[in-house]
Amino acid sequence: MTTMSGPSIALVSVHYYPDYQRRNLREIERLKRVVRIDRHVGVLNGGSESIEGISDSNTRWVRHDNEGQEFGAYQRGLDVLLEGNRPDWVIFMNDTLGTHARLPNGVLRRLRWAIRSSGCVLPSVTGIVDNQFQSVQIRGHRGSRHVRSHALALNQQAIKTLDGRIRVPHIDSLVAGGCTSQTFFSEDCDPNLQLRLLSFLFEPGPYKWYRATPLTADNCAAMSRKAQAILQEYYLSFRLESASSIFIDLRASTLPDKVRDAIETQWFFTTSRGSIREAR
Repeated sequence: MTTMSGPSIALVSVHYYPDYQRRNLREIERLKRVVRIDRHVGVLNGGSESIEGISDSNTRWVRHDNEGQEFGAYQRGLDVLLEGNRPDWVIFMNDTLGTHARLPNGVLRRLRWAIRSSGCVLPSVTGIVDNQFQSVQIRGHRGSRHVRSHALALNQQAIKTLDGRIRVPHIDSLVAGGCTSQTFFSEDCDPNLQLRLLSFLFEPGPYKWYRATPLTADNCAAMSRKAQAILQEYYLSFRLESASSIFIDLRASTLPDKVRDAIETQWFFTTSRGSIREAR
């Protein structure tokens, strides 16, 4: 509920890898210094143990069995939030932040601005928006852009548009899980989407997944779970696109801001290289 001090904001954070926790908690604290968080649900995913370092009275820890991985954990946290007063905005963050990704200070300030200025009348999503040259379709919803799922925010109208469902389990069936490129996806999966993901996951190089590697019988199960998570990421944005939602890109739009974000990101990865390599 919107108050005199602005919209109510909740955070769902997901924690899986114990080695990531310290760096991830620093990113959460950075967020909380810039954006006022009224409620925080921390989801201990899989076998993750309780986390030291967050003792706020507005933080609630819950467990999830890792079904649906990241999006299943997001759903668990959202379900807890929706049991009470529904916030105007919900921010979702996973534990890759601090290890494989970082939100520069400029991005955090733009996130605060997006939440404060956009209102809650129309469905809105904000985050890092990736645009593709060619649109693809998933279960009747078509799009050429998606918001990266490591950090995004949805307003109350967007959550209503999604019927409160961040994860849609039947989408997982589009990944058949075979150990060859011909059998990895089901026949119902858009051929152009298949080509995009086969390149992203199995052809190492710039602008590919940091763990990209050729598909084999040994890794096809793990790669299937990653592909399913990407499809959930796309499908979330495509459903919002179909509802004429507002997409707010948190990337810098001016050259000075782009330079500042790039320098900060480069500095972070340079100074953190040892711990990141260890975490991998």
